[in-house]
Amino acid sequence: MQHSELEKLKIKVDTVFKVSVERLEKLTKGVSNNNYLMVSKGESYLVKCYSHGIPTEALKAQNKLAQQGITSKVLQYDLRTRMALFTFMPEVCAEPKLNTALLAQVIQVHSLELEVYEVLDLVGYVQAIDEELRHLVDIEWLIESLASLPVDQAFCHNDLVMSNIIQSPEGVRLIDFEYACHSDIFFDLAALVCSFSCGVEEALTVVESYFSLKQQVMPSYVQAKLTVFCQIYLIVSIQWYEQRGVITEAEKLRQLVKQWLS
Repeated sequence: MQHSELEKLKIKVDTVFKVSVERLEKLTKGVSNNNYLMVSKGESYLVKCYSHGIPTEALKAQNKLAQQGITSKVLQYDLRTRMALFTFMPEVCAEPKLNTALLAQVIQVHSLELEVYEVLDLVGYVQAIDEELRHLVDIEWLIESLASLPVDQAFCHNDLVMSNIIQSPEGVRLIDFEYACHSDIFFDLAALVCSFSCGVEEALTVVESYFSLKQQVMPSYVQAKLTVFCQIYLIVSIQWYEQRGVITEAEKLRQLVKQWLS
């Protein structure tokens, strides 16, 4: 972003959020939205400029999770300018690991109770897969499987890619709840094991650990359901990345599809 554009945004942020912006710096994270580090009165904040509408219900849920220390707090948002202001969560250099600490945070997300909520339309996402991608998986089989498998519905993050998992000084934390709503927990579990490029056996061990941490017996249908949801997660994500020109990430996911074909 050119200096003049940053200056214009700085004035807009100052006006909308009534803050004295000392510094504004574009961050590299974020594909669909633009993120900025803002410094005001010596304190750091995150400014997010949404490319589409602000996900108000997801942000309300995020603030409930922020009270538990899982994520950053939403301080303000403005529907007209599609901007939101968050507390800034610093990262340490270490990459996140797929371990019990991370699974414990995901379980806390899945335990959030909301009086009013929307449900992710997974069938709709699968049906909307472009024709040129349909050769990768059996779309009709996936839709039939969604209808026949048991449902494990809860509040989900729905975008648990590695860039949304950060290692903060206080421990592992989750960010960017833009797509959060009620869904099947296996969509989050599939996102985790695919984002960390787990093989099938390693992925099953991760899911076993998840249920063990919840002090629940692992369901007998886990392998069948994880197979279905990993295929769904991968094909939906490949399309999402390709539509935005992020070909490198799409290719990484294409390499994972074969191992999940039953």
